[in-house]
Amino acid sequence: MSSGYSRAILAPVMIKLKLKDCLDANGLSVYRLEKECPEVSRTTLYKLASGDVDGVRFNTLNALLVALARLTGKPVTPNDLLEVIEEPEPEPMDEETRTWLEASAEDSMKAIQAAERDVPKRELTAWLESMRKAAKPAKYVVGKGIVLLEGKA
Repeated sequence: MSSGYSRAILAPVMIKLKLKDCLDANGLSVYRLEKECPEVSRTTLYKLASGDVDGVRFNTLNALLVALARLTGKPVTPNDLLEVIEEPEPEPMDEETRTWLEASAEDSMKAIQAAERDVPKRELTAWLESMRKAAKPAKYVVGKGIVLLEGKA
């Protein structure tokens, strides 16, 4: 059954927050934004401006849009603060690489399932949460192997 979505729509994307660019383009500082946007903490504003975030809450985004509109005197939309960056399609894998990855994943999954079998659910949940917090995002790049994604936590 076809979903009706084109391949282009399903391409991997990244979303970049452009708050610093917006501030610079309008001659504004984070300090000035902080004064106009008290509902967002100073720490959060500086992190957002530096790009040191994995995401932004909708209520925070809305507060930024309202404050920036007041400061600039013109409408500010999510398009002014968010940039969609499409990632290029990965190069096709050769048969040897695909076989190696599939075998490795299957062996790893069997080992994980065996280890989890005797672990109480509460402990397993705590372990998974600690692993999630410690994890660094990575991706497999053909010809390079597993590569950590810089600047992400």
